[in-house]
Amino acid sequence: MDLDELVPSESKYMAKEDVGRVGRNLTIAKFTREEVGDAKDMKTILNFKEEDAKPMVLNVGNKNRIKHYLEATTAEEVVGKVINVYNDPDVEYKGKITGGTRIRGAQEVAGPAPVVDPLDDDIPFS
Repeated sequence: MDLDELVPSESKYMAKEDVGRVGRNLTIAKFTREEVGDAKDMKTILNFKEEDAKPMVLNVGNKNRIKHYLEATTAEEVVGKVINVYNDPDVEYKGKITGGTRIRGAQEVAGPAPVVDPLDDDIPFS
């Protein structure tokens, strides 16, 4: 069993472990402002329509990615749009590579590969 499933994040906000490297396509519901962390800093929170998705603390980098991938400049333009939130292992924090959540355009989810019968060919039997 995956260790992240054994000991899930107890944060009320989305963490990189919540989305994985492939990520999740999520629908933007709204933006709110909340006090976050021990210092109670006011942060912008990205909320999703999917009930099982935790809200995400929005940083400048991910805000810029929303603007880029959705070609929008206002919150009203992006509500209802779908983005992909994923774990980028190359994210740096305070000079160290820690990985972290990143946003990109919605991703096409690949279905299972078609089953091909290796004996099914066009060679006739004599």
